[in-house]
Amino acid sequence: MNKKKLYVLGLDGVSFTLLIDFCEKNITPYLKKIFRDGDIKKMCSVYPTISSVAWATLLTGKLPGSHGIFGFIDIKDDLTLFIPNYKDIKTKTIIEILSDFNKRVLHINLPITYPPPEVKNTVCISGFLAPKIDKAVYPKNLKSFLLKEKYVIDLDPWMARDDKKKKVFYNELFTVTDKRFKVCEEIIKNEIFDVIILNIMETDRLFHFFIKDYYKLKDYFSFLDKRIMSFLENNLKEEDELIILSDHGLKELKKSINILYFLKSKGLLKFKGDLLYNYNNIIETSKVFTLAPGRIYLFKKERFSRALYWENEIKEEVENFLNELISYEGIKGYKKRLEIFGREFIGKAPDFIIIPEMGYDLKAEFDLDEPYVDSPIEGVHTFDDAFIYIRGRKIVKDDVKIVDFVPTVLNLLNINYKDNFDGEVII
Repeated sequence: MNKKKLYVLGLDGVSFTLLIDFCEKNITPYLKKIFRDGDIKKMCSVYPTISSVAWATLLTGKLPGSHGIFGFIDIKDDLTLFIPNYKDIKTKTIIEILSDFNKRVLHINLPITYPPPEVKNTVCISGFLAPKIDKAVYPKNLKSFLLKEKYVIDLDPWMARDDKKKKVFYNELFTVTDKRFKVCEEIIKNEIFDVIILNIMETDRLFHFFIKDYYKLKDYFSFLDKRIMSFLENNLKEEDELIILSDHGLKELKKSINILYFLKSKGLLKFKGDLLYNYNNIIETSKVFTLAPGRIYLFKKERFSRALYWENEIKEEVENFLNELISYEGIKGYKKRLEIFGREFIGKAPDFIIIPEMGYDLKAEFDLDEPYVDSPIEGVHTFDDAFIYIRGRKIVKDDVKIVDFVPTVLNLLNINYKDNFDGEVII
């Protein structure tokens, strides 16, 4: 009897709503066909809704308070900024769990997998945080193959901000997507894996810069549908398991909201002189600061040694400000960290998260002294419009969450592993 494999295909940033629309309009006929065999449901992502946090959550089955990744950029207790990576994840990922059960895992282009985890039984090609090929692979002998194939870790999004290069950027989305599938196919042709995880990041890039151009979306998804068909029909066997999912949705951007402006105008955040680009220039009498998207940190002595106030001296004033902020365009509400972040590493979490209305993006722009700012991007991430499809299974849970992925994968592979997951089996 053949040993079954699990294929996981990530379509980064693809919204459930748009995907179903494309299926109904026959723009993606192959996906429409395979979705009939199994179940597809809308899935909630995580706050803050950005790729690094979403993928850390997806790969651990835990909320940020239990895996320790709270943003693309985070802040240390001495107010210096850093970019969290795989080494900052505080709990086991599905990659490590599967390795412990002697499963061979290939994972390609997952955003939080830099530096590439050197885990036995695994092969890794990192996602967009990796600066170059030789730092993106495990084992290292993959480097020569990827260079020969002219593999691209990630397209430079700054190209899409330049009108002269935007057309080239769009055309390259097709080339880079095709190369991801090709590289994956070459690797699994020469080695046997139990689990293959391939993430297509170009869908996210497409929506960020071309979401207003329906014909560009249509042409790319028509191409993607054919490429998925070729990949699955050449590799997926009847006994294999298949999951297709996204980490968050994307919707057309209405406006970007500069939260930093509101904090400064209310006198809650003050800087020394004109040196606004460094959080070390926060004046000690400040009571709060923000990191995008919408993360609110009390400037409190419990965490930041330079702060003047204890939490109980400033928390009520900051909450009053947040309640007032809800009256402004684009602000839906806010949540306290204990409501949404989970358990162990909650001490490093922001104290509050501002929740935007659909279509609004929350910024922290130092050099723009105004509440609403222009943006070169066209699409913004959404929390409640991701999706998950599982072939040949019935999804029995109505409110599917991104934390449900790991428990469900372990169930599909008949692996009995207990942990304090924030998610649950959905089939």
